[in-house]
Amino acid sequence: MKSYSMKSSLVLSALVVTLSTAAHGQQYPILELRAQGSKMFSSDDVIRASRLSVDAKKEVLLTQVSQAAERLVGSGVFSEVNYLHTELRNGMKVEFTVKDKEPDQFVPAKFENFVWWPDGKLVSELHTRVPLFAGQVPLGGGLGEELATELESMIKARGVKGHVTNLIHNAATGVPESVDFEVEDWPVRVSTMTTPGASADFAQELQKAGRRLVGLNYHRSTLNHFAENNLRDIYLKKGYLKAHFAAPEAQVVDDIGDKETETRVAVSIPVQEGAEYKLGSLGWSGNQQVPTKDLLRHIDAQAGETLDGVTFTHNITRLREDYAMRGYLHMAAEVTPRYDDAAQTISYDIAIHEGDLFSMGKLSVDGLTQASAEKVHQAWKLREGDPFNRAYLKEFLGSFRMPNEAAYVIEQSEGEAPNSIDVTVIFCHPQTPCRPSGPNTLYSPTAAAAAKAGAATAPGSNVNATPALSGTAQTAAPTPK
Repeated sequence: MKSYSMKSSLVLSALVVTLSTAAHGQQYPILELRAQGSKMFSSDDVIRASRLSVDAKKEVLLTQVSQAAERLVGSGVFSEVNYLHTELRNGMKVEFTVKDKEPDQFVPAKFENFVWWPDGKLVSELHTRVPLFAGQVPLGGGLGEELATELESMIKARGVKGHVTNLIHNAATGVPESVDFEVEDWPVRVSTMTTPGASADFAQELQKAGRRLVGLNYHRSTLNHFAENNLRDIYLKKGYLKAHFAAPEAQVVDDIGDKETETRVAVSIPVQEGAEYKLGSLGWSGNQQVPTKDLLRHIDAQAGETLDGVTFTHNITRLREDYAMRGYLHMAAEVTPRYDDAAQTISYDIAIHEGDLFSMGKLSVDGLTQASAEKVHQAWKLREGDPFNRAYLKEFLGSFRMPNEAAYVIEQSEGEAPNSIDVTVIFCHPQTPCRPSGPNTLYSPTAAAAAKAGAATAPGSNVNATPALSGTAQTAAPTPK
């Protein structure tokens, strides 16, 4: 038999096969089977994923070898796949040489509501079924779909008549951070919620908060968010600043609910409470334009008292609002905690980055007659060149009255002068209702209601329906100094 070898390579998911038509029809038993090159997976994992095996009694077509390579390509795990088959005396040797994708091309798999298995057991079972899975999923390729198919098979074996989906979850920055698997068309509901590790001082309040979850669908990400915010805030308010909640655990409850149509689970969210902390001291730096004594007026906590962590966070937000009223729209407060565990106190270093001063630019009024527009200009007290006060816009919205269900929006945009903000007041009415136009838009109450109702007509002037301003204008309160 003629000695014969062939090599095929994949680059960026493109498999190039150069087998001749005659060669495709040849078949041999596989006597030796090897895989190398992967640092993420063992040789056995790659071989199992190829679905080939050593068997001296089983003839294997060369096309089946190339199909095995294509399966490795289709998984999306490898950036390069090469294979070589060589004729032996009574069969052939097949070798795969692969190259893993870069680590940033993989994200963790997350299982939202697979409550029938602990995570470790679930990942282990999936690895048995899908050898190229060990907790991470490649961005691209068919591994995610293969996992969803196996998960659906697993839940159906338990009598769960649901459908499994897999979706890439992006972070707020738009960067993929996980592939989320979820059972749909089969409710998984919370029957009870407990917090192991909680002391008697917190048990009642935690139990009350947990009752909000009973009857709701179980989603791990939702419960994580609930623990990190709703439950943790209970501790933060009382100075337990290091309270930490572990990942939610779910136990299927067999004797509750209709097992033919849904699954009920008892949820536990373990907590480590930590110690209660009092405020030590506050150190300030970087505040050139606002005296420290003025900043301290926004801080409710006193040294030596138990620190309410929730209120303190709101206090820091008020600092930013204070600066925004003075024209420093990009002020940032960098808050660095310093724990003294022995004394059970916490001190903070607060570094203020004031940023540039922004000024009021030009005021424009659209949608009114010239005479009525002049009334708006007279009522608007923030003059060109004044420090821009973002709070004044909301004050104007609350104080300026409109007749006949007319409404208006206030839009902000970058002005012609450096670090200036132009403002446009757009009046709209039933003939030309307001619609959302961006994050820098504020609405009068009537306009907000119209926008929420789904009005889609563009705002602005309409020569056939431009109203005269017959109501009265109230001057907003002066900008705090």
